[in-house]
Amino acid sequence: IAGLAEAGSPGGGQAGGVSDLPAVIAGLRRDHNDFMFELARAIKLLRSLRTDDPRKDDFVGKVKVSLGKMRTQLEEHNRIEENAIYPLQALFTEPGLAAQLLENIRHELRNLPPRFTTRSASI
Repeated sequence: IAGLAEAGSPGGGQAGGVSDLPAVIAGLRRDHNDFMFELARAIKLLRSLRTDDPRKDDFVGKVKVSLGKMRTQLEEHNRIEENAIYPLQALFTEPGLAAQLLENIRHELRNLPPRFTTRSASI
């Protein structure tokens, strides 16, 4: 990774280019850990609730707020991945392999179960 700094910034990602890659990856890893921790905490809380629990509405409201904040953070996280990380695949793959990778990703996205999408996107 360090040797890629001389290659410049593919795709115009982060302002510092590839030289910032270790810090960008570390930040994305922290994000992933935070997301998983918060999701696990929300699931644990919701599973512990009984339907007759008088605190149910309050707890569900707090979970919704937490997930809403996480959604905003996830949007920024995804933007960073798309701009700073995904373009790097071109440095490691042959052009034919990159095209095949893209087609494989599109195939998987077209086959997502409806529960994982809120919109019908043409991919």
